[in-house]
Formats: sequence, structure tokens, C-alpha cells
Amino acid sequence: MNQIKPLTIYSASAGSGKTFNLVQKYLQLVLSESEKSVLFSKIIAMTFTNKAAWEMKERIIQALDVLAFSENLSEENQEKRLDFLTLTSAKLQMDPVKVQERAKQVLVDVLHQYETFQVLTIDKFSLRLIRSFARDLNINDDFEVILNEGEIIEKVIDELLSKIGNPNYDNVTKLALDFAKSNLADGEKWNFRRQLISFATVLRKENDQQYIALILNQKFTPELHDDLREKCRGLKASFERIKNVLLDYFKSLNCIAEDFPRKNQGLYGLLSSKLSETGVNDEIPINTYTSKTLTGELIKPEHNVPQTLIDATIRFLEEAKPIQDRFFVVDNLRKNFHNLALLKYVASELNEIKERDNIVMISEFNKMISDLLTEE
Repeated sequence: MNQIKPLTIYSASAGSGKTFNLVQKYLQLVLSESEKSVLFSKIIAMTFTNKAAWEMKERIIQALDVLAFSENLSEENQEKRLDFLTLTSAKLQMDPVKVQERAKQVLVDVLHQYETFQVLTIDKFSLRLIRSFARDLNINDDFEVILNEGEIIEKVIDELLSKIGNPNYDNVTKLALDFAKSNLADGEKWNFRRQLISFATVLRKENDQQYIALILNQKFTPELHDDLREKCRGLKASFERIKNVLLDYFKSLNCIAEDFPRKNQGLYGLLSSKLSETGVNDEIPINTYTSKTLTGELIKPEHNVPQTLIDATIRFLEEAKPIQDRFFVVDNLRKNFHNLALLKYVASELNEIKERDNIVMISEFNKMISDLLTEE
């Protein structure tokens, strides 16, 4: 008996025969593993779409039928069937007559126990697991699965829009107005509903759920927004301060381009013009010539680059990086503050609807299963 590899990967473009190879692998399992043709019920073949699952089921049954009942085929198809039988027999290292007998038995069993013929989508497999462990996951047995997650998110956003201007929902109105002002200030075309729906798609992404949890725990107050603005100003001022210290020192040395490797193309060009135009949110233009000058690789006896200037430049770069990294985070939080505040509202409303209507979104399945297995 052939040893079956635990994992086989088929990577190829559309129409290149992946399904054919997968069907062959399935036949190898059901026709050669056991004399009792019940193994098919222990095999799970998963695909991404319902169409692909149906196509693979159809291909498997057709293949079993071709191998088992040649008398139903035309003369032309008899030749194709013989080629297919020869190929399958070779892969299984099994006599063709035995392959035909096994195919008949497996086909009969599949048709009589079709409910255990498991070729399904990943989502349906996850749903099956969830239903099996509903009690462990603290989910009611009658929960409803939402496959079209976009619809429920749109429903939440439409309810949000209906509350704008209502005196009982001043907080929602303020969030919407702040969001609109922010987008208009940034020169964005403003379609509140479309932009928010697009932004809220993050709620469906499995890999972003840890960040969504952080957003739900954050209070988006006016004081926080003011604090972010002040931090941006402080970080910008810190960057300008250490930059000017370096540039003032460079000017005090009265250096000339000829003192430096590659002249204006390297460290001299950076300090004489490029760095002064660089802001806290800009990438510092360090090219290969500058880097190799700072390490000493390009410096030759005819050059006159003060070591103190090299040390000062390296010190500036080391101090500038954490400032720029911090500014990037804080400034993006500031720019997206109103978006995040609205996202928190949408996420909170979505959680309320899921709890009220006993709904589970399909994108939540993998995390629920993973968390359960981690706890075991």
C-alpha cells in the first residue's frame, strides 16, 4: 500500500488541472485505504465557494461512475474511460478489475449515505464545529449565522444615520458632524454613508479583532483629541530642535563640499540643504553615499570630514527615529480620531444587535474555535 503524504500542496493557475488532481487524490484515499468502503465518510474536502464544492462533488461521483460502469459509455467515451482507469490503477498500484469493483462499492455507499459525503466550504465546516461546541462557547443552540456580513453593518449604519439630528442622540449627531468636518478639512469628497461603510469593513476582518477590542475600550473624548494635537505639536518641536542643533553645528564648522565624499550627493548635501527641508513626518533622505560616509567606508585621506560631525549626525538619527515613529502613530490617531469614534459606535451597536438577535457572524468562527482550543 502506498504511504499517503499528510500534506500535498497544488499551486497553479485557473484551468491548469487542480480539481482533476484533487479528485485523483480523493479516489486514491477511498479506493485504496480499506477493503470496507466507508472511508469516504471520514474524509473532509474543503473549498472556498459553494460552486467549487458542488463541482468537486460532481467530479468525484462522475469519476466513480466512469470507473465502475463502463457499459453505460459510448465507444468514444470508452477509450477515455480506459485511459482514466489505466491512470487511476497506476496511481493506486492496483489491478484495474479491483479498481472497478472498489469504485462500484464506494459509489453505492456514497449514494446511500450522501449526507456523510463531506465536500464543503470552509465556512460550513466552521459552522459545523461551532454548532458542535455551542455549549462550550456559551452560544445558544438556536443561534443564527450571518453569511452576508455587509448587510448587517449597513443596517447598523443606516440606524445611526436616522438618529442624526434627534435631540435624544446628540452624541451621535456630534460624531457625525466632527467626522464630516474632518473629511472636508482634508479635502475629501464627503459621502458619509459610503465612507463609513467602507471604513467599517474592518469589523469583519478576523486579524483586526484585537484592535477592535482596544477601540471599544477607548474613550474618544474632546480632551483626548486635544491631547493628541498637543502631542503632535510637541513631537514636531522636538524634531525641529534636535535637527537645528545639528544644522547649527554643521554651519559653525564652515565645511565645503570638497571636504566630503561624493560632495553634494552625500553627507554634505544632506546637511547643507536636504535636511533643513525635512519635517517630522518625512523620511530622512539618507542614501548609500551618506551611510558609507557615516561608517567611514568612503572617507579617504584627501577628505576632511570632522569626526565630531559624524558623531553628531549619528546621534541625531538615533534620537530622531523614535520621535518620528511616535509622531506617525499619534498623528494617525489624530487624523482618524472621528473615524475611530464612529467605528466604536458602530461596533458597539453591532454587538448589541448580535446579542439581542442571537446572531453570530461567519467571520467570528475561526477566532471562537481558536480561543476554545487555546483554553483546552
